[in-house]
Parts: sequence; C-alpha cells; structure tokens
Amino acid sequence: MPLFNTSNKHYYVIEGDIRSYFDTVHHRKLLSLVKRRIADKDIIDLIWKFLKAGVMEGQLFAKTEQGVPQGGIISPLLANIYLHELDIWAEKKWDLDQYARMKNRTAGRGNYKMVRYADDFVVVSNGTITEVKAVKEELKDFLSTSLHLELSEEKTKITHINDGIDFLGFNIQRVKPEGKWVVHLRPTEKGTQRIKKKIKDLSTRGWTWLDEYIQLTRLNALVRGWSEYYKHTSLLEDIEEVTKHVWFRHLQWLMRKHKGARKHKLIMTKTKVIHNRTRWTATIQEGGITLEAYQWLPTRKELKRKRYPQKGKGGFKHPYTWEDEPVETDYPQGEIGPAERLYTDTIGVRSREEEPLKMSELKLRVKIRDHFSCQKCGHVGNSSQLQVHHKKGLTSNRMQDLETLCQKCHQSITSQQSAS
Repeated sequence: MPLFNTSNKHYYVIEGDIRSYFDTVHHRKLLSLVKRRIADKDIIDLIWKFLKAGVMEGQLFAKTEQGVPQGGIISPLLANIYLHELDIWAEKKWDLDQYARMKNRTAGRGNYKMVRYADDFVVVSNGTITEVKAVKEELKDFLSTSLHLELSEEKTKITHINDGIDFLGFNIQRVKPEGKWVVHLRPTEKGTQRIKKKIKDLSTRGWTWLDEYIQLTRLNALVRGWSEYYKHTSLLEDIEEVTKHVWFRHLQWLMRKHKGARKHKLIMTKTKVIHNRTRWTATIQEGGITLEAYQWLPTRKELKRKRYPQKGKGGFKHPYTWEDEPVETDYPQGEIGPAERLYTDTIGVRSREEEPLKMSELKLRVKIRDHFSCQKCGHVGNSSQLQVHHKKGLTSNRMQDLETLCQKCHQSITSQQSAS
C-alpha cells in the first residue's frame, strides 16, 4: 500500500498473466532447476515419472509432454520452483539500495517492484508509461527465452492505480473521496458476488428441512471465513454489505420454512440485540439441554480489524519464523497416530455423501444428549473434539444406537472391531 502513496508514486502497474501456465511448464527446464537443490537420483526419477504419467480424458489416454497436473499434490510446489527464476531475475534488476533508487529518479528513470503469488504477479513502477511498456517487453522476453512461457497479450495490462487493479481477490485503487488522495484496499466485485451466490445457494427453498440452528451456524461459518480474509480492507461497509445479505436471505428462508408466518412476527420472535446489534438467533434442544446460536456480525468484539503492517527498516516480519526458538513438546511414550484403517477405508469411498442428509443435526443432538462427554472415559470437550460412534454399525442411525466418544476411545473401539 505505501508503494502507491503520493511520496513513492508507484502509479503504473503491470498486471502479469502467463498464458496456460500450469499446462506449459517445460519438463526438462523444471528438472534442471530441481537438480540444483536435490541430488537424490531416485527423487528426480520419481518427479520425472510424475510429470510424464499422462492423463485420462474420458476413456482416452493422453501423454503429458509439458505442464504439471492441476490438482496434483506436488504441482504447486513444482510450479513455484519454476517461477522462482522470475523472482531472481526481478530481484537482480529492481531490488536496489536507496542510493541506486534515488539515482534512477534523479536521472528521470523509474524504479520497479514485483509481487508474485504462484502464477499471479504484478509489477509496480514510478516510471513513465513509455518506460513501463519497455519493461513489459523485457518481462515478456525473459519468460519466453529463459522459461519457455508466454505472457498473455490480452490479459497482461498496464493500469494506472487510479483506475484500480484486482490482485488475489483484492481491489487496490487510489481515490480522492474527501479532497485527499488515499489508497483503498477492498474485496473485488467478483469476490463479493461469489460469496453472495454461495449464501443464496445455502438458503434456497430446498434447504428448509434443515434445523434453524444448523442453518444459522453454517451461514456463520461461511461469512466469518470470508470476513477474516478481508478483515484488513479499508471499508467496513464492504463486509457489512455481505452480512446484510445474510440477514435478508435468512428471513426469506424462515418465511419459506414457516409458511404463513408474518415477516414482522418472525423478526420479533427470532432476533435479539447482542453486542448492541440486532441479529438472528436459533436454538436446538435435546434431553433438557438447550444450545443457542446467533448471527455473526463484524463488530469490534467479533472481528479484529487492523491495517496491514508498514515495512520498517528491517523489512516486514517473516510470517513463518519465531521470535524465540520453539520449545519441543515431550510427547508421552507409546503415543500413536490415527489407525491406518481411518485412511484406507476412505480412499475412493464417498462415505460423507452417502450419509443421510440430516446426519449432521443428528450427531449434534447425540452430543447434546451425552452432555458433550465421552461415554467411555468421561472426557469433556467441544463438538469438534468429539465423535459419534455407531454401536450397531452404519446400518442403524437411530439415536439410541449412537453414542459420543472422544477420538482415542473411538479409535480403540474401531480397531478392535476391525481386528475381530
């Protein structure tokens, strides 16, 4: 963000787009880069076989002469290794000390900075438009000659920051709302419309069979996750727009669920003022115990908003290092991980989709009935720490045939059943 202010004046942005990147990675070039760090020939051979394994298109087999499989477990890592060459090239050209940058500006030349995430990257500059166009051609030439990649002419645009750019789901634009130039960081229009569509899809007439508690908590999970991603944005109203959409979609869902109910009555009976905000609430009861959920809203207590940190003299704080050395945990002797059966039994099996539609609500009711405690060892935990065990196998989903267990007890019982 500081790059675009009136003192640094990085106003022009090259929005980089590599044409069909994952499909055009050059295999031999990639292996030569991997070999710089990995000497084990067996690993190199395995990666080569992975790249040359081919793909099935319907009933037809197609060879893979170039590219890495999208969705492949190691593909993002290999693709990042490949484009690291672009990082090195850009760093050598543009990562200058303060004296060199001042010298460029004095001579009328611009300075540049590249930001890359996977195959999405932008280059920002405080040079002239003519100079930026020349740099774009340099970039295109390097990708072509050194990495065998093609820069998309249609999608690689040079944009003034006043017109705004979209990058990693954010819209960055320099505006003058109150007589002073500021840079706004906001969700993209596509990102906002995408979350609204997901909310709409989860609150259609086809979902009215759901319990109100389950419906409200899953809407909360969706909106809260989206809001956490965008909590550093400039305007709270962008997040409020989505939560208002949830309000009206949930009202429509309630009116479809309770046919004939008046809108005003639903609002009066199913809303409460919590943290000085009126919001939807829902309850679920089982065995004399009641759980209550309320609509999540971006209040100060529920969403910790703050600006992105400014770069200091020592640069940005590294997100993956510790200030102090981490303390090693002394795990108990004999502690083992999940039983292998938990993995082997689920490979290629769509067990989640084959469960009854109301299974999530049923499991929650079982945990409420059992007071969120393991029925074998008495361990008490929250819903995510406990599991529901089928005492008579998966053929019976009656509540009396289900019990709450902690993960350790559940694992022990399933291991005994599989061994017998």
